[in-house]
Amino acid sequence: MRPQQNYQGTRPRSGQKQVLTMREAAFRLGEDLAFKDTTWCFGQNEQWAVVGGNGSGKSLFLEAVRGTLPVVRGEMSFHFRPPAGFSHEEAISQVCFEDRKLDVHQMVLQSRWNSLEEDDAMQVRDFLSYDRVMNVNPFEVTNRHESDRVAFARRLARATRHLKINPLLDRLVISLSHGERQKLQIARALSRPLRLLMLD
Repeated sequence: MRPQQNYQGTRPRSGQKQVLTMREAAFRLGEDLAFKDTTWCFGQNEQWAVVGGNGSGKSLFLEAVRGTLPVVRGEMSFHFRPPAGFSHEEAISQVCFEDRKLDVHQMVLQSRWNSLEEDDAMQVRDFLSYDRVMNVNPFEVTNRHESDRVAFARRLARATRHLKINPLLDRLVISLSHGERQKLQIARALSRPLRLLMLD
């Protein structure tokens, strides 16, 4: 795929619930337009594969789906109710597996919030903790997170079970292999209250 081209996805099956639709949409990319006149429908319980060569615009298209590129023509609509306290865009997660974006040091730094822990000493269970995944301000004094923590624990338990990473929880993040780090990224994303997950 290339940003200069337009794309036509399928129409939803009869009775199928839509998640996100684009209708003759074009997105602003600097001074140019990307993905001109793109029409696409993402239906519930569908899995899509967007394919193309290096530099062809696949990651950029996912940015457009996430709503990080402004729509300047046509329309893009979200057909789901985001979780409480989240915007539609925040209910869509993009996990990138490029080597440069899988740097362990960066993964740990991104998960910290004024922590005094040493980067290399962080365990996987700490990396996947509610406060780190949900970016909770450690200085906030409130009980508003209590019910969210219960739901978070259920999502995390389901993700770690399906991805078979429970044996990694006591390991140091820095010690994980490339494939184990990929699973960790997916588990982290699935621990959030998402409506759409994109694997780049």
